[in-house]
Amino acid sequence: MDQLSGLRQILREQTVFEPPQPAAFPWIWSICSGKGGTGKSLLAAGAALTLARQGKKVLLLDGDFNLPGLQVFFNHLEISNFFDHAADTLQIGNFISEINSYLHVLMPKFSQPLTSERQMQLLLAVRQQLLPEYEILVADLPAGFSGIHRWFAENSRLVTIIIGQDYGSFANSYALIKLMKQVSPSLNVGIWVNQTENEKKARLLHRKLNLALDHFLKQSVEFHGWLPFISKIQEELADTHPMILWPGDMDFFRRLKSNLIRQIPVLTRNEVALHAHI
Repeated sequence: MDQLSGLRQILREQTVFEPPQPAAFPWIWSICSGKGGTGKSLLAAGAALTLARQGKKVLLLDGDFNLPGLQVFFNHLEISNFFDHAADTLQIGNFISEINSYLHVLMPKFSQPLTSERQMQLLLAVRQQLLPEYEILVADLPAGFSGIHRWFAENSRLVTIIIGQDYGSFANSYALIKLMKQVSPSLNVGIWVNQTENEKKARLLHRKLNLALDHFLKQSVEFHGWLPFISKIQEELADTHPMILWPGDMDFFRRLKSNLIRQIPVLTRNEVALHAHI
């Protein structure tokens, strides 16, 4: 099965659902991967919690509308937002789970696959009803390529693609970067490397990817970070302790915090409103 076929079709379509811009728009950070099992949900949950601990008002969105998986990291909070109503009539705020006063999670789940247009209707409802209330939206996007990736390519200020050292992950990441850059050439894209033995090998993988991008696309991406043993963290902690109880001084959060300082500037609410009109 060609995982690229969905986004290729969207790129070929002449008519694209374009929701109007809201009056205020937060900083949107999208985290995605060309394949599953790379650790993007762990990174999204950890990044959202880290930003919230720094005093940012954060909305964490699970973008897999049929099989959301963020609940594993907040399992003791019983996050279970399931709805099957028409996306264009939803009162999205009724489905928000409050982790604390700074971090809210939205995990929409539909029993049937949504068409691209229905996905856009849901995102429009989120944007109109919720986004002015937050400083940062962290989106955990589904694996593969679809219309939701196009929407976030058009609207994100920052995209992080999780990549492993296997060839399939490398090739899928290259394809995802290429297609997102087709949608938005100036998009700020970087990679977070997982499943390498050390940071030196992670940076080597980043350089190899940039060599391919420069040769074929005349593009490059930033190095956003590296985290060892993601699967071990999930196995030992997520199944027994929700992420909000993970020690704040553990290496996972230290690495996240140091990278976030470089990637996301400190935004006040007034600055968020200003950026929305630039």
